[in-house]
Amino acid sequence: VFEINCATIAGAPITISRPHLIGASESILDDVVVKKLKDAAFATELDIEPNSGLLIRLVRRTQLNLEYQTLPNIVGFENIPQTFIPIFWIEEIYYKPLNGEKICV
Repeated sequence: VFEINCATIAGAPITISRPHLIGASESILDDVVVKKLKDAAFATELDIEPNSGLLIRLVRRTQLNLEYQTLPNIVGFENIPQTFIPIFWIEEIYYKPLNGEKICV
């Protein structure tokens, strides 16, 4: 999880991470049930043309999470630890064919 509070919606902090909280600190992962996945499956990918250095393809994966905070004044929620709840993750792909046409997926 990037230590960024990028937005607040009705007082709820939204955070950004890699999918499935890959790369998050152990203190975050201790309170979250996540599958153990290979980092490479969700890494950012860059393909660069070796002669010119131009970017040919980019794949970036990002996940939005809701940071749940302990609610000590509400019965039944006072013992739930601070944790992150995944909302969704997206995959952005930019591809530049060799013929010069731009395609964004």
